[in-house]
Amino acid sequence: MKLSIIIPVYNVEQYLIECVESVIRQTVTDFEIILVDDGSTDSSGELCDFITKRNKGIKVLHKSNGGLMSAWKVGVKIARGKYIGFVDSDDWIEPDMFSTLLKAIEFDGSDMVTCGLIKDFTDGHKKKVYNSISSGVYDRKRIQKEIFPILLRGNGYSRGILINRVTKLFNREMLLGILDELPDDVSIGEDLITTFRFLLTAQRVSILQDYTPYHYRINDQSMIKRYSDAKYEKIELLHDKMLAFASIDYDFSTQINTDFIRLMLSQLDEEILFSGKSNRQLLKRMRDLSHSVAFSNSVANSEWRKLSIKYRLYIWLFKYDMYILALAM
Repeated sequence: MKLSIIIPVYNVEQYLIECVESVIRQTVTDFEIILVDDGSTDSSGELCDFITKRNKGIKVLHKSNGGLMSAWKVGVKIARGKYIGFVDSDDWIEPDMFSTLLKAIEFDGSDMVTCGLIKDFTDGHKKKVYNSISSGVYDRKRIQKEIFPILLRGNGYSRGILINRVTKLFNREMLLGILDELPDDVSIGEDLITTFRFLLTAQRVSILQDYTPYHYRINDQSMIKRYSDAKYEKIELLHDKMLAFASIDYDFSTQINTDFIRLMLSQLDEEILFSGKSNRQLLKRMRDLSHSVAFSNSVANSEWRKLSIKYRLYIWLFKYDMYILALAM
């Protein structure tokens, strides 16, 4: 079998049917679909069973809740395809997506192929997102020379290559080879650490820069629900795990530290806008963040001056304990 498409499922009863139907309609042949129900508490698990009873080419696996990383890893372990693709269960894809990616990865003899995506907002607005690196086939020498230096720091630290797992096809054997190194406890940046670690091993990569067949659903009304105090610890965990890989074949520590700062300050923005906390609580957060060992060390060993003007101002104001001015930004 050439291709396995894995769909992790958790509490997506509103979108699951649309997602699966878009995968069923793929023009590629000789593929399987694997649904991994990660302990859903709504009707998603029942919907998975309903779907598989009516489609012989679809498998379902029910497991206790363990997070996105554990769900897709289970899917990879039972997959039979030579190549692995992923679709998140609240998104959908164009009919030619996997035939195009499969044709590219086979023709180029690559370990991974990546494309772009379209962000679909609930108000009908759409935004195409591309890889910063040009289309082409990159052997190991070109990966090290042209991709690694900007992997996590594209224009304005937007990352040079889309890190989304769902915009790619992976060689299954190579993915299995790194699977046990990917920690289940990472719950922010699962795609980032997976793509990052895979690229450290890949010998050949194909990039389809202008091709955007994946529809990534953005719920504009969910920001307030997305905020959580726990995200700071989760971002720091991601940072620690990434640094553990940083010296494999190339020193990524500066890029990882800078990306960590960007993620932490982005989380601070969410807290200020959506948490409803008092100014006193927010000022304490800023003070604690700026004095934390991980943040301070990252600022000292990063390219923070290449971040956005707002984030550069945050860091400058933190340096002089001018938190009240930072709050007013």
